Amino acid sequence: MRKIYQKAIILLSVACMGYATPAFAADAVVKTNKAWLSGATHIYGRMTVSGITSSNIKEKGFCYSSVNQMPTVEDGTSKIYLSNQGEIYNISKLEPATVYYIRAYVKQTNGDVVYGDPVKAITRPKGGVTYNINDGFPSDALTRVQSAAKDAIDLWNEYTGIHGLHITINYGAQTPTADCSYGGWMRVGPNASYQKTGTLLHEMLHAIGVGTHATWQNSFLRANTTSGYWLGVRATRALRFLDNSTTVRLNGDGTHMWPYGVNGAHEDNGTQILYVGNSLLAEALGEDGLAPTTGQFATPAYVFEQDDQQKYYLKNEGYGLGSKFLRVDKSGNLQWMAMSDEDATTNDSVAWNITFDPATCYYSLKNVATGKYLSYNSTGTNGIKTKEVTELTNRERFHFLPSPVEVEKVGGEMRTGYWIAHVQNNSAYCLTAQKTNATTSANLKFSQEAGDQRWLILTADEAKELSQNYRNGVADELNALIEKSEVLLGVPHQETVEGADATFEGELAEMKELLKTGLADELEKAKTDLQTSVKTFLGGVQATEADKPFDISFLIQNGGMDALEGWTAPAEPTLHYSCAEYYQKNVDISQKLKSMPKGVYEMKVQAFQRPGTTAQVNTDYAAGTDKVATYMYIGTEKNKQNICNIMADAQTRKLNIGKEAAAGTKYVPNDMQSAHAYFEKGLYENTLKYTTKYKLAITIGLKGDNVLSNYWVIFDNFRLYYYGEKEPVASGIQEIKVEKPVEKQGVYTLGGQKVKDQAEDLQDLPQGIYIINGKKMVVK
Repeated sequence: MRKIYQKAIILLSVACMGYATPAFAADAVVKTNKAWLSGATHIYGRMTVSGITSSNIKEKGFCYSSVNQMPTVEDGTSKIYLSNQGEIYNISKLEPATVYYIRAYVKQTNGDVVYGDPVKAITRPKGGVTYNINDGFPSDALTRVQSAAKDAIDLWNEYTGIHGLHITINYGAQTPTADCSYGGWMRVGPNASYQKTGTLLHEMLHAIGVGTHATWQNSFLRANTTSGYWLGVRATRALRFLDNSTTVRLNGDGTHMWPYGVNGAHEDNGTQILYVGNSLLAEALGEDGLAPTTGQFATPAYVFEQDDQQKYYLKNEGYGLGSKFLRVDKSGNLQWMAMSDEDATTNDSVAWNITFDPATCYYSLKNVATGKYLSYNSTGTNGIKTKEVTELTNRERFHFLPSPVEVEKVGGEMRTGYWIAHVQNNSAYCLTAQKTNATTSANLKFSQEAGDQRWLILTADEAKELSQNYRNGVADELNALIEKSEVLLGVPHQETVEGADATFEGELAEMKELLKTGLADELEKAKTDLQTSVKTFLGGVQATEADKPFDISFLIQNGGMDALEGWTAPAEPTLHYSCAEYYQKNVDISQKLKSMPKGVYEMKVQAFQRPGTTAQVNTDYAAGTDKVATYMYIGTEKNKQNICNIMADAQTRKLNIGKEAAAGTKYVPNDMQSAHAYFEKGLYENTLKYTTKYKLAITIGLKGDNVLSNYWVIFDNFRLYYYGEKEPVASGIQEIKVEKPVEKQGVYTLGGQKVKDQAEDLQDLPQGIYIINGKKMVVK
């Protein structure tokens, strides 16, 4: 399946304009921001105003109603706001767990009112966080901590849906500031600066997993797995609303988050925006899947903005995204079936009404054709099916957990899917697609790879657009594969199996025809079929010129290191500038290519290791010592060769791209950007051949020791070539000898590896370029 694994973001868009007439200016526009945030009794909204001068504005704010879907100033209004990169309007004294309709308005000095479009916003139930303060505090400290604790707990019970969390606050006479463990055991020290509301809010973040839970410390929700940006869509949405930005992201290390983390007394300015922002982000982290307690795997919330009357169509991210829909059969079982968008929109067995219960924060799905609800029965095949019910029970209520994995662009924005989970005793049983057309109920797999458990929820128009966009993308990929495959026919070769050329040409012609009319899933299958055809063709031909093998690099998935899909890496490298690096971490990355024909292969990769500091490596290399401990391999790890030493292609002049380091009178890369520039220049090339007498799976990879201080390995551009069952005999000079050497010399590869000691000639060496006495010599 074609996936786009990019870092997940939600853009803050604004609603269309709406206004009453007349207005002072014909272009008077008030826009209600579609994004909003809420607590149990508060809703926050933003607006933009254009075409009205400030002198003509008598009043502005938000009007709201729980009944009127087009509220006016005759309903409730709020003119109160917080200031943070603009005005954040605060609608307060609302009822918990209630649907409201809000919209911005501006009342002009002549009495006319200009309105934005209405937005549905929902308050949530109050949280259930509790606390106690143990004995031991000095009286003055106790007074401060009691006030801070009450404020902090009240904030979280207003703005989060966390239940089952109890904060136990202890006096830590030897605690310099304050600390807290996952679950809520907190110590506050004697420093009065850390006996404030902000400190307790900060420590409560640790209580719900920030810096203390595996999802924070090592998961696909972190940009660098263990640190960096938090990729959850709900926290991103909340932060961008708070800061009125389309680019800001929640950041953090292994222990803390920022902004709004209150990471020290110096950050605790006591403002409402800081404390409310902290609380809203605590809620958003739980909505993203940071388990706030051991008894609550995630916080349910209104994460999918639905319309009760709208028909929705569900597509699975992992299987059949391009042309399959979730439908119900006559027995009430769920299937994901291939059908055209036109057929789907006229077949109500694939259409679903989705409702939301503000009291529980769970969703229910009703099949439009049958009127039956999705209902959990058990784990296993058909464990979730439709059922006729007169009153909804917990079995018909589902937690929608949003995914950060971007799937396909719809309406100008990248869409992400949802886990649809029935929650029972803190276990989540998810609707899961199987490779067959059936579905199953399975335990939550909270990972980037769990596309079979994630569902995109779309209107008919959105489903049609997604299908078309997805098909276009797959078609582009298949077309590129066809073009690369056609190049193989132009390589000088002879058939070893009669008709190999004609068969391959015929298969390529069929693929081109399929491009014109095939459905997305058919094109996906064609990509796999074409790779099989390529391997069959290679097994029936033999290259005839030694310097013109078949370039089959396109069979390597992500050989350019722009993504890790296709690679196996127990410890993932860092990717940037189309390169991959391991720094002070052992190297182990490989890819298995299945059903490859027998014969002779050549693997190439640009890579180097810096085994220590630049200064030390330069000294060692000049003395003839090469400590490179990372190797490339193909076939098996026994068929290996050390990669280049960083000094092997040191330059006499700087490239002036990225950071470079001086190594004596030369220069070498010192970051990923500079390494990419050196690779772009064709430097640090590594080559290794492999011969197999059998058709088998071939593994290519890099492996080695790299944990010592300042050890650095970086690589890019894996390539693979195939000659046939044997390597063609090259014409021309077979060997260039060193004539009349002054003394016997060591022979080295371009990568600096010694291959022959005290040599008088290059006898018995394989084809390649070698260094002897500082000069390049070629063996053909």
